[in-house]
Order: sequence, then C-alpha cells, then structure tokens
Amino acid sequence: MIVRPESEIKDLKGYVQYAKDHPRKLSYASVGPNTAAHLIGQFLMKETGVQLVHVPYKGGGAQALAVMSGESSSGYLTAAFVKPYLEAKTLRALAIIDDKRSPLFPDVPTTVEAGYPGLAPVGSTWFALYGPKGLPPEARARLTAATDTIYRNGAIPEQIRKWGGEPLQGGAPALDKLLGDAIKQWKGLLSSAEGKL
Repeated sequence: MIVRPESEIKDLKGYVQYAKDHPRKLSYASVGPNTAAHLIGQFLMKETGVQLVHVPYKGGGAQALAVMSGESSSGYLTAAFVKPYLEAKTLRALAIIDDKRSPLFPDVPTTVEAGYPGLAPVGSTWFALYGPKGLPPEARARLTAATDTIYRNGAIPEQIRKWGGEPLQGGAPALDKLLGDAIKQWKGLLSSAEGKL
C-alpha cells in the first residue's frame, strides 16, 4: 500500500482513522476493476467500515504516477514494481498486504501487524507452471524434474527473490496444496463479503 512521500498519513492505522474522519475523501488507485488491487481496497472497506473511492488506471505505471501526483491518495502495487519508486523516495509504503514482511522492505509493517489480518490473503500473488489436463504421468515427472533442476542450478530463484518472492519447493503436491488453500481462502472471503463488495 503506497502513498505520496509528503502524505500526512504515516501508517495503515492512520490511513483508516483519516478515512473514518473524512468519508469518501481518500481514493485508492488500482490497475483496473476486479484486479487484486481493486479487491484489496474493497476488503479494506469491508474490514474497517471506511468509505474510499476506487479509481482504476491502465497499468501500474499510470497508477504510480496518479499517486505521485496526488491525483489519487493511495494505491496497491506489487513489491517488485514499486521497489524503484520507494528507493527513489517518490512513493512511500504504508504496509505490506501480507502476514509476513517482505525481504525487499523489512522495515515496512504488514497489514497483520497493523491489526487487519483479513487483508493478508488478498495480497498474496503466486505463479505456477501447468500442463494440459490429462498430461501423462511421465511427462509430468519430466517437467517436475526440469523445474527442480532450474531451482537448484539456475538464476530464476535468485530473480524471484529479487522481486520479493520465494520459490515454492515440493513439486506438484506442494502446488496442489497451495491451490487448494487459495481456493478455500477466496471462497471464504468472497462469501463473507457477498453483497458488500
């Protein structure tokens, strides 16, 4: 979660308090309707009872510029994308939307630390390698072996860490568990928010 460096709001609790004191005065930028950034703002409103104004933009660059210029009060961008802006001090982070701090920004508190644990699942992003349905077991085994080799010997894991991520180990069983947990999590979040988003 990002704001302008000059913003009087210093942390997520201060953001929520300002929004309570000034309904619909704070806006949040996203990269478009129904994206993760849009949903984060919606769940923040649901969890805190504040009223924010959603402003969609076409891409992360436009969103970052909107926050830098003051056109939008705040926004949500991925850690990797926002890193150069934070380093240049053209944007300031209020919180990491997660349950653990980012290795890229160890000094930025999480939404859980700020007292809003319900936001953490919404901020999680992950990527996976999939094959078509009915992929023969031997082909799946070869793909798994190849990704394990890349993990052990390649530059990809290091690049993932530079982006603020962590490569998942454990092959297909670990991915199946991650996917199952994510489906349960999102079903719970969306069913509890039905009619409120």
